[in-house]
Amino acid sequence: MLEIDLETLEPGNYLLGLALTDPSRGRDYHWQDYFYPVSLSGGRVDPPLKLRKATWKTIERS
Repeated sequence: MLEIDLETLEPGNYLLGLALTDPSRGRDYHWQDYFYPVSLSGGRVDPPLKLRKATWKTIERS
């Protein structure tokens, strides 16, 4: 199981792109660090908002 804690510079609803490549061996995680906010009007903010912090931890199943 992978748990991700995200913190953005401004509040809002965001889409996160995440890719895991062989986490059991290389634990290679990729995520985008720039996000466009999602709104009902479909508009977006320019420039995109930057992710302030992203941390992850693997939780071993017992």
